[in-house]
Amino acid sequence: MKNYEKLLEILNKIGLSENESSVYLSSLQLGPAKAIQLSRASDVKRTTIYPVVESLQRKGLMREKIEGLKTLFVAENPERLENIIEERNKEFQSLFPEFKALYNLDGNQSVIKYYDTEEGLRNVYRELLTQLRQNDHYYVLGDPERYDSLNESFFKEFIKKRIRIKLNAKMLLTYSNLALDYKKYENNFGEEVRILPKNIKLDVNVVITDKKLIIHQIIKPHITMVIENKSIVQMQKILFELLWNKT
Repeated sequence: MKNYEKLLEILNKIGLSENESSVYLSSLQLGPAKAIQLSRASDVKRTTIYPVVESLQRKGLMREKIEGLKTLFVAENPERLENIIEERNKEFQSLFPEFKALYNLDGNQSVIKYYDTEEGLRNVYRELLTQLRQNDHYYVLGDPERYDSLNESFFKEFIKKRIRIKLNAKMLLTYSNLALDYKKYENNFGEEVRILPKNIKLDVNVVITDKKLIIHQIIKPHITMVIENKSIVQMQKILFELLWNKT
């Protein structure tokens, strides 16, 4: 076949294994064929053919055809390959912010991650739960009424899990009925709470741990930044503690 090697290379690039690529191209040429015919045409061992065909079937690229007592295998129209490419593009686009978030310009230990979706925000907090350890510092400056409203059920579950870690948690919260409830039941939440003066309003929520600083807007767009830089995190902890002692 003209350009056979090039076609194999393209199929490999969109995610098919070498055996899958060989079997699929052979099936396109043969039309309905027995397993032994596919094995010979593709140079894939007979014992390997069936798992390869099953994998291609799961990907929507092959199907079975029953003729009497014989089971034949048929390649689906190559247009199906476009569907695979589209799905991979969609998957890449959905994960592209994650690649951007990991980009480290300086090549050192400082990292700035940026997210512009609510799912990105939730992922930041999910990751945080896996990193926090007992007695770690966990400082929050924010408006609980507004950041809880972003996803109330998610943050309720987050708080339950965070409480179980038994952190050194301090909350500086803007004045609201919810903030007063947090203060009233601070022991239940395993944290110390102080309320900011009534005239202070915040459009961001800030979380400071021993290793990272998380800043997310509680107004649209829900932008989230994660800064992992020892000096910056330490400075923010000092500023928080100064404000804490003045409140």
